[in-house]
Amino acid sequence: RTLERDPLFHKPVDGLSTRDHQILALRQYKRFTEFQFDKNIPSIYTSDLANIIDEVAVALDISLAGMKGLNEGLFPQVLTLFSQDEEFIQMANRTRNMEVVGSFALTELSHGSDVKGIRTTATFDPVSQEFVVHTPDVEAVKCWSGMLGSIATHSIVMAQLYTPDGTCRGIHPFLVPVRDPLTLLPFPGVLVGDMGLKVGHRGYANGYMKFEHYRIPHKNLLSKLGGVSLEGVYEPAFTDSSLRFGTMLTILSGGRVLIASFSVIFLVKCLTIAVRYCAGRKQFSSEGGAELSLLEYPQIQQRVIPRIAATYGILRLTRDFKKIYFRFLERLQNGEVRPEEAMVAMELHAASCLNKAYSTSFSFQTANECRLLCGGHGYLSCNQLGNLRNDADPSQTYEGDNHVLSQQTFSFLMRVYELSLISDIQSYTGMTSFCSTLSVYKEMVCDSGNTEHG
Repeated sequence: RTLERDPLFHKPVDGLSTRDHQILALRQYKRFTEFQFDKNIPSIYTSDLANIIDEVAVALDISLAGMKGLNEGLFPQVLTLFSQDEEFIQMANRTRNMEVVGSFALTELSHGSDVKGIRTTATFDPVSQEFVVHTPDVEAVKCWSGMLGSIATHSIVMAQLYTPDGTCRGIHPFLVPVRDPLTLLPFPGVLVGDMGLKVGHRGYANGYMKFEHYRIPHKNLLSKLGGVSLEGVYEPAFTDSSLRFGTMLTILSGGRVLIASFSVIFLVKCLTIAVRYCAGRKQFSSEGGAELSLLEYPQIQQRVIPRIAATYGILRLTRDFKKIYFRFLERLQNGEVRPEEAMVAMELHAASCLNKAYSTSFSFQTANECRLLCGGHGYLSCNQLGNLRNDADPSQTYEGDNHVLSQQTFSFLMRVYELSLISDIQSYTGMTSFCSTLSVYKEMVCDSGNTEHG
């Protein structure tokens, strides 16, 4: 009711320029934070009320929800989990009143899903005890980073870490100051800008960023998964670099978890509009009788009802998995996760990949189907179905192309199946429990000597 009474949240966006839409979304986000709906919630990640608040933000505007999810979710979450510096941990709390506005920069012009292939470098200089962040060429320019196109003051930048001996130590996160918090002008050595007009998410200022031998302090390496001493010696937190990379990807999967939960709200809004239209719209009559509503026709029911049923299932899935995922992160933050639980981290990463891939693809397909169900009237901008379809579209590729994410899940399941043949594998989420059943079945077939079904 608080939001219903506030006229700021009822301004139409149709016809607004990109700039005006971004300004409106920023004003709405600032007002939303001032209400402090989640002030007394013990955990903003795992409580039911927190989930409802996030869903309300999506229902209002995906641009508003994107700002909230990044600045109050992913950015402070990465700071807290990766950093060992108390100053940065305290900085995470300052995002809630927008003293600090964060962004996350992983994707580059030539690399996105192939995380290991990113080319931005951060080379440690032992003389000045600073890291030199550099963009080697135009293909290494960071792009599509949320909030970066407008007011982001800091960014978590994923870069290839180089020690003074010239050895590349792999991808590591760095906290990089981007703009002066008072003037919002970029610091020397940093070139930032807005990506430009987009098909959807027009109020969300996605930006690009290029570095020119930009220096940041030694402590700005978020070193919990691997650091560099003041002498320039690399200090790994994991003996196995693949485990370090896998754990890092699991932590960064929070974006996919949120995107999947956002997609449910698209489903709810689109189906609500389409069902109401089909219930009220009447066409044709049976043997001269009264006209029938569209919803009475079996063809329409076949197009609508299965999608409604699937939406309930996806809603339950995304809410439950969101709790499972963030509870694990809370354990990780509290130091309760044991090294032997590395497989759990990989399972959560694989589950988040498939959850995001399926829910966002289904959301876009449903938004388009609902537009078609409403006929020509669904084409009117004021009915919102076109905007909802456009806003659902980019979720199929950002935070990972859905086809690639599905392949990552498949690769993980194949690995678990192979391991289940030689040892008992416990599933954290339940998604790999069937692998043990498959291995038992294979043993039964082999023991019986029956190769017909093998």
